[in-house]
Amino acid sequence: MYNCLFFAIHIFIFFINYNLMQYLSLFDSFGSSIQIRGYKGQTQQKSTIGGLTTVVVYSLSFCYLIYVLVLWQAGDIGPSVARYNEVLNYTIYESGDQSLFDFTFFTSESEIDPFSDQNIVLIPLLVYYVEGVQTEPVNLLKYKIRSKFGSILIKTKNLTLILNNQPFGQKQQDAQIYIVDCQQKYLDSNQTCASQEIIDKFKQQSNHIFYFNTIQTYNTRLKEMQTVQKKQYLAFDYESSYNLYMQLNSANLNVEDGLLFQNLNFYKYIDDISFISQVQTKEFNLKSVGFNFYFCFVLSLSPLVYQVDVRYQNLGEIFAMVGSIASILMSVGILMEQFNSFYQDNILIYKILQQYFPNKITINRIGQITDIKGLQDNKQIKKLSELAESKLNILNIIYQISRMELFLLHKFGRSELSLANDFIIQTDQFEESHELNSLDAKKFYIEDMEIFANDNIS
Repeated sequence: MYNCLFFAIHIFIFFINYNLMQYLSLFDSFGSSIQIRGYKGQTQQKSTIGGLTTVVVYSLSFCYLIYVLVLWQAGDIGPSVARYNEVLNYTIYESGDQSLFDFTFFTSESEIDPFSDQNIVLIPLLVYYVEGVQTEPVNLLKYKIRSKFGSILIKTKNLTLILNNQPFGQKQQDAQIYIVDCQQKYLDSNQTCASQEIIDKFKQQSNHIFYFNTIQTYNTRLKEMQTVQKKQYLAFDYESSYNLYMQLNSANLNVEDGLLFQNLNFYKYIDDISFISQVQTKEFNLKSVGFNFYFCFVLSLSPLVYQVDVRYQNLGEIFAMVGSIASILMSVGILMEQFNSFYQDNILIYKILQQYFPNKITINRIGQITDIKGLQDNKQIKKLSELAESKLNILNIIYQISRMELFLLHKFGRSELSLANDFIIQTDQFEESHELNSLDAKKFYIEDMEIFANDNIS
């Protein structure tokens, strides 16, 4: 930018040094048109109706601008949203403090909660499968909280899921959550498994496991991410095991907002989850994973990723939108231009005929001649109007001026007429006489110019 400024300064100095300033006017892009002034110095024919229409159109445009700005400020003008799918071969998702999958057994005060600290019946274990290799199980009871219903809720935080369908990069990593019988080797020192009596009592209950999948969505009106939990439940059966495969569809969101200039924000979140379920026998579990379980929840990333682009309208685009509506309203101006042109022609015809019929012409509100005293035939009035209109032709005006020039040459001769070039305005108002006795006079007084500067010819 500074280089452009220095270049412009050098160009300006160059024009000064070589006396080229007089030619700069040739490059002026902001010149005004030279116009012939009409009645009372106007360069355009204007009318009361046209003025009223202009006020109404501009008032409507301004009110619409205020209306749109209020909607824009309140977020009621929706952004443009482009959503498309993309298949990725490699991506990583880290949940951080946000729990992707929560589960609990809804129990009453009289019923046994299998995740109770001192009487643990069931234990949830987190196992990562990295390229088919199982990691050491992690006890998820340390992430438990008390739900709003009073039962113990297990949350799964700090999960890392990796999708890799290519030979390089980090290895494919899925998370699997098993719910198995309590075993002391998985517990902390302050935790104990329940007695057989409590386990038998738990088996006699009607047990259901409720699980919650956490997904997110972007609220375009509030301009913020919102969390949604999907709730489902499964019946608990001691004689069988239940597999639930959950494929997480992630999304990459680009939000472009800003008052005048671009402001980009990026979000990565889980947009949707697809489920595949299967019931298996305990014998099959022992063969496949080496231990028995009641529930297995598998979390993996889908290669299908949603790309979402949200673009909010900035202030310039709001003005452009209002301008497009205003331009439609301004199309009324075409009719007003036609009316003003029609009205101008009528007034000019009236002014011309006034020279021949002073104080005898009657016109209507749009300037049309309705009556001329002494003329009863409308055909004569129409004929006179057509003749007066012909005088407005530029060729007719030039013709009349040339006729006047020839008349003056014939009447006074070239030598006498050339004295007109020497006529001046006399500024001495105290001179004894300023009567024009002959064309030899070379001085006029200011009041003599009033004869030729009457702007109210009637």
